[in-house]
Amino acid sequence: MLFRKLAFLVAIAGVVSAQEQESPRFAFISPQYLIQNSAQGMRVFAEAQATEKRLDETIRVKREELQKLDQQRSSSSINEEGRNRLNKQFEEGVAEYQQLVEEAQAEKQRVTQAAEELFFTEVMPIIEALANERKLQSVINLLPGLVVWGNESVLLEFTKEVAKRYDAAYPSGKPATTTPSTPKSASPNSSK
Repeated sequence: MLFRKLAFLVAIAGVVSAQEQESPRFAFISPQYLIQNSAQGMRVFAEAQATEKRLDETIRVKREELQKLDQQRSSSSINEEGRNRLNKQFEEGVAEYQQLVEEAQAEKQRVTQAAEELFFTEVMPIIEALANERKLQSVINLLPGLVVWGNESVLLEFTKEVAKRYDAAYPSGKPATTTPSTPKSASPNSSK
């Protein structure tokens, strides 16, 4: 009889334990969607985009100058001295162009990295707070090719809510006076 009671208690404990375990709870976040569909995300990356356009225009102008110089130096109406002078200008222009392109690429990377850092600094507390509210175990970065098929409205629901809260936290484009709070139980170091 004692054996039956013990077996019964073990069986009940197993059922209760299985019921207590939750299914994994997660959501997806699409940073690209968030940037493109939140006013603050667009503001954060506006400077990087403006810098990229400005640098691309500078490179385009320099490239056109080199093309004109190349046409002039291949003209049949120019004397040898003039051709030598234009060849020297062209060679110097090519070196300047290459340096301009390298510097422009470095500048584009710098401003893009700064924008990304600001964006993630601003949005991470919002993501963490929402994930904690929903008692999520993880938030997965929704990258192209990650999901073979999925209901787009379900996949982007979390991101849309983050975008709404992100814009609410930064309505004028400036940091909010108080950052979104994360409950104490939500800190990564807390135990359950």
